Amino acid sequence: MQQLLKDYGINQIARKLNTGDCPHRGDSAALAHAERTLHAVSTAIRHIAEAANHAVTGQASR
Repeated sequence: MQQLLKDYGINQIARKLNTGDCPHRGDSAALAHAERTLHAVSTAIRHIAEAANHAVTGQASR
């Protein structure tokens, strides 16, 4: 996850925006891409957790 933030300069963009500086061209696109990626990762983690819970519940009932 940290590599994603570094690759897209998310920390630098956030720092810039938090200080009131104007964003550069492409900052919005980088933020949007990072948001989509984080959403996809979150969804994948949720599905893995659901599958793991289902497997454990199924084994426990045997």
